[in-house]
Amino acid sequence: MVETSAASLQDRYHLIERISDKNAHGTIYIATKADASRHFAVIKLPNSVQDGLDISKEYHVMNDVGRHPNIIEMIEFNPASPFYMATHFAKAKCLYSYLAEMKAGVTYQEKWSRYFFRQVIEGVLHLHRNGYAHMDLKIDNIFCDYTLTPEPSLTAMVADFGMVQLAESAGNAPVGNAYGPPEVVNRGSTAFNFEKADVFACSFILLALIAKSKLGDNWQCQSEYYRFMQEHGGKSRLIWPAFGVSPSAEFQDLLIR
Repeated sequence: MVETSAASLQDRYHLIERISDKNAHGTIYIATKADASRHFAVIKLPNSVQDGLDISKEYHVMNDVGRHPNIIEMIEFNPASPFYMATHFAKAKCLYSYLAEMKAGVTYQEKWSRYFFRQVIEGVLHLHRNGYAHMDLKIDNIFCDYTLTPEPSLTAMVADFGMVQLAESAGNAPVGNAYGPPEVVNRGSTAFNFEKADVFACSFILLALIAKSKLGDNWQCQSEYYRFMQEHGGKSRLIWPAFGVSPSAEFQDLLIR
């Protein structure tokens, strides 16, 4: 991972296709560069001071954490206007899009959900072990990459580290509203444990995998499913009929812990 100048970054990357203009950071393009055959994701950010601070924060956190197969890799970034960053290109998009595009006939497979969710947890655990809490875990920030050889496989990659905090801290720092813990959503400024907030957010990622559903749009804490989980205290005998699935007792226990 390197820090570069805007000129060299634009010179080295050829923007092939715009794939999203709704990212929290900016517009995302599929790109290639002359000295490599692989594709990259290049994110073009608005020219604001805050964007420069956010991208610098992501760079320093990812550089400190180091590479991990379940954390998206940042390849290059430019810390001055115009702001760009280049990352590994996850071919199957983010988990939100992956679930949204699933065919209606796809049935629940617990083995696959276990496999994918374990990768998410491995990425989050690596972040925690290196002293950071993500603070904005949600299906929009879990990317899916696939390989076809030696056999087809789907890899989960944790992304978007703009809201990261030191894991050892506890307080009332900003947390992603999409999957904010109840003590933040209900009581606003109440202090909370940052690592536990990440774990709570992961429970909704697991629920999305089990239900094969993106669980609604926009702020998850305002969705009917968030309210349903709160009202019933995570009691599986009430939750699962609402989603039309019947996970094993072990899996149900995992979600409500």
